[in-house]
Amino acid sequence: MQHTTPTTITAQTKKGQPSTVASWAERVKITSSNTRFTLEPIPRQKQRSTLKIPTDIVMERIDQWQRCLVGFFPGFRMSYHTINTIANPVWKKEGLENVMTTANGFILFRFQHEEQLHSVLEQGPWMFGGKHLIL
Repeated sequence: MQHTTPTTITAQTKKGQPSTVASWAERVKITSSNTRFTLEPIPRQKQRSTLKIPTDIVMERIDQWQRCLVGFFPGFRMSYHTINTIANPVWKKEGLENVMTTANGFILFRFQHEEQLHSVLEQGPWMFGGKHLIL
């Protein structure tokens, strides 16, 4: 591996005069300790412990959760891009607002109104890309 030092780039102005442009390292250099961030360690939880989410945090966005369907593909993991590409054209007219995926394979479909969510449920069962979608 070769070690290189930051260099200064020289460019030419409109009049043909050389102009000095600072290196990338110089542009992002921290000049004040006030701009530094620190990470606070999160204490490790015991195995088999239960996560408790405070009620005020849950209630803060309750209206959005009431308009969401949670889905998954049994025995199969489909990419976000594929799910979004299939769901949007089909459910946009039903009020689909947003598609989100979780790290463990669940998909969240948020609709504009709760009634639209129920309409999608009633039209099922659904298959995306030949795979059964459980809602």
